[in-house]
Amino acid sequence: MKHLMYSLIALVLLNCGGIPKYKKNNLKPITSIKQIEGEYRNYDNDSLVFHHNSLNGRINWRSKHVDTSQFSSVKFEILNKKRMKLDFILDNKVSKSRVIKYRLRNNGFIKLRNQNFKITGIPLIFGMYELAQYQIGLTQTNDLILHGKVERAGGILIVLTGGGEFTVNTIYKKIE
Repeated sequence: MKHLMYSLIALVLLNCGGIPKYKKNNLKPITSIKQIEGEYRNYDNDSLVFHHNSLNGRINWRSKHVDTSQFSSVKFEILNKKRMKLDFILDNKVSKSRVIKYRLRNNGFIKLRNQNFKITGIPLIFGMYELAQYQIGLTQTNDLILHGKVERAGGILIVLTGGGEFTVNTIYKKIE
């Protein structure tokens, strides 16, 4: 059992690459963490109203899939040098709040340090794992960029099944 755990940890760490470089040229580098404060829409303009398309669904992805389509916006508030508070707003009232750790990076983004690893079953025996890494930034028009990657892998009796990795690039409009 000990060797199995070491193998699983090694497999996860080997696959944990960084977030791909942001390729669009609309990035406004964040130099002060206070720049991110404000209220943003919960969905981007082009997405369908599903849990996984909402800002709450991306950031709070480990929780059970709860209907987040009722939240109209998300308000970012910086608490201190390591934590930010997200208020999810419904009918002009705060309906839900969440505190997330963050780190200001030198590439113009803020890396979210939330719980980003989820296991379903026993990975590689009968189950899978998911790893999500996100960072947020601003566009030239002060809209919120959510950029990152989600990686999935699993197996049945050490026979690897479908997995994969996809990149997330979503822009959420700022509410003035």
